[in-house]
Amino acid sequence: MKRLFIYIGGWLTHFSFVPERIRDIIMWPIATRVLGKNYKQNIFLKDGFYMWGGMDDILSREILFHGSWKKNLWEPSTCVILEKLSRDAKEILIAGSHIGYMVLKSAYITSGKIHTFEPVTKLYDLSIENFNLNYSLKQKILINKVALGDEERDLELYVEDIRSSAIPYSGGHVKNQNIEKVKQTNIDVYFEKQGIKKIDLILLDIEGFEWFALNGAKKILGGKPNLILEISPRILKHTNITPEMMFNHLLSMAYELHFIDDYQKKFLLVQDSQDARKHFLKRDYVNIYAKSR
Repeated sequence: MKRLFIYIGGWLTHFSFVPERIRDIIMWPIATRVLGKNYKQNIFLKDGFYMWGGMDDILSREILFHGSWKKNLWEPSTCVILEKLSRDAKEILIAGSHIGYMVLKSAYITSGKIHTFEPVTKLYDLSIENFNLNYSLKQKILINKVALGDEERDLELYVEDIRSSAIPYSGGHVKNQNIEKVKQTNIDVYFEKQGIKKIDLILLDIEGFEWFALNGAKKILGGKPNLILEISPRILKHTNITPEMMFNHLLSMAYELHFIDDYQKKFLLVQDSQDARKHFLKRDYVNIYAKSR
């Protein structure tokens, strides 16, 4: 009965003509009532690897309802770029791991090594669970239960369920948060300890803390790795950091910037311009591809 509901629910919520409100009702209150809030199922994704689908958050539900027949479930254009850049990369950094989807996407493509960071205990544990489902991919992954910032120190994270931020912003997903104290390192220190002087690709999705992580990567950025990073105007409003500061920082290092449009069904990159900034920075978040010249 439950698997039949998942099949029918996945089929219904796939169609673009189904209103977003109806889709949300099926995948949230109805799914939670029918399946139970603790329901989990091991899914072989069309992406080529296994993950647990369940009730934890929107990505876990996407995996449960759509993962077996739909590729690039989350931020699809970003997935395309990540796969392309992972193909020839030998050393890759991905933070945060969340539940491991982007890490496994990269691991499925690369023959190199992935260094990933997830300081939140529940997310770290979920990542480990998903990596353990994929023995051959797990061998490429080194997961660290540490946050990334500009220096080594203790850090307080504001955690709500399986989402978190080091920035206590109002109106976001951390309004009913718990505090988790974690260790923070920076990218230069981490790779110096690993004896690695050059990496090829960095993906940062760390809820408004990308600026600080970049400031802790001066030596590594000197090697001009390709960058994919999230910029969240909504979160940055609660800091002294602006999107323009991040753009100018990357441009000063001779990076070529593109906006990644994850709202389109087809892969779409838009070159940086004032018009593009006006358009994309109206969103709560946008991913940027910084290409080394």
